[in-house]
Amino acid sequence: MGPFLPRSTSERTIVFTSVVDAVTALVLREYLYSCLRRGNSSLVRRGPMKLTGIFGAFQKARTVITTFQEVGARRLGDVTSDHLQAALERWQSVSAEEAALRVTAVKHLFAHGPFLTADRLLVNPWPGRSGHAVAGVVRDAENTTERIPEEIIAPLVKGAVFYVTTAGPDILAAQREHAELSAAHQTPRSCRGNGSARARIEAYVAELRAAGRGVPALPARQAHRHPGVPAVDGVLQAPNVALVARLTGVATSGEVRRYLTEAAAELGYQVGGLRSALSIWPGSGRPWRPGLGPLELATEVVQMRMACWIVIAYLSGMRDAEKGAELRLMQHPTGRATRISAGGRGCLRGGQARGNRSASDSCARSLPSQQCCI
Repeated sequence: MGPFLPRSTSERTIVFTSVVDAVTALVLREYLYSCLRRGNSSLVRRGPMKLTGIFGAFQKARTVITTFQEVGARRLGDVTSDHLQAALERWQSVSAEEAALRVTAVKHLFAHGPFLTADRLLVNPWPGRSGHAVAGVVRDAENTTERIPEEIIAPLVKGAVFYVTTAGPDILAAQREHAELSAAHQTPRSCRGNGSARARIEAYVAELRAAGRGVPALPARQAHRHPGVPAVDGVLQAPNVALVARLTGVATSGEVRRYLTEAAAELGYQVGGLRSALSIWPGSGRPWRPGLGPLELATEVVQMRMACWIVIAYLSGMRDAEKGAELRLMQHPTGRATRISAGGRGCLRGGQARGNRSASDSCARSLPSQQCCI
C-alpha cells in the first residue's frame, strides 16, 4: 500500500499470514475491505475509513477477536452478553481508555456484520451507548495542557514567520539555481589543456574579487573527510572545487584546486558559494545567514518546512496529521513549490481561538493578507 500512503506513515503492510486461524483471517480481510468501501451509519464515523486507519483497525479487530476466544467464544457468532462483559472487564483492568477503544472496535465489527461471510457478531454490543460510556471514561471539562510560555513561543513564531515570508523565497531561489547548475553540468569541460576552461576560472575569481567575496569553502559538515584541513571561525580553509566547477561549467581537476587555493590566499574563504542573494536579517544590516551551498541548502529546505509546520500549527491549532497534509500541498515531493493561503482572516482566527493578544499573537498577525509562496 506504500504508493497510496503519506510519506510519514510508518506502517505499509498487513501480514494476514500471521493470523493462524483461517476463518479469523478471512473475517479480518472482509472487515477491512468493508471499512474501506462503505460507511457506517450506526456510528459516528459515517464515511469510509481512510487508508491510513487500516493498520489500527486491523490490530484492534484482531485483539477483540482474540479476547473473545480467550473468554470462551471460539467464533464471533458464539459471543453472548456474558462474553461481552468478561471481555470488557479484561480491557478495563488495563485502563478505561483502552476499554473504550476495544468497545468501539466491537461495535464496528457488529455494524459491518452483514458484509462478513465467514463469521459475524449476532449480539448487538451495548446498544445505544458509546464506547466511552460503556468503558466508564471520565473526561475533563477543560483541556488541561498548559500553554507554551510567552518567552518561548514569541521568538519561535517570529523566527518561523521570518522563514516563511523572507528566508523562504531565498531558499527557493537558491534551489532553482542549484537545479539549473546541475542540469548544465551534465557535460562538463576539462580544464587540462583547455584555455577556455582556464579563462572561465579566472573570470570567476575576478567576479569574486570585484564583489568582495571569498572563494567558496568546503562545507563544515565535510570536515571529517579532510582531517588535515584547518578551520578559521568555523570555515574550512579549502576550496569547494565541485561547486566552483558547477558554477563555471568546467570539470574538477587538480589544476582547478591549485588555482582556487592560490586565489583564496588573496580573497579568503566564504561559506556557501551559490550566487542567489540573501535577504537582510531585520535590524542587523547583514544577510540572515553567511551563504548557501548545496549542503547548506539541503539543511535550509528542511528548516523551511519545519517553519511552515510551526506557522500552520500556531495559526490553526490543527492536529499533526492535518498539518502534514497541508505541507504536502505546500511543497511537491519533487521540490516544486506551490502556494497556500496565509491570509489575515486565518491569522485573526488563530488569535481569537487562544484569546491571547500578546507579542506572539501580533507576530502571527503580521503575515500578509495575500498568498505567500513558501
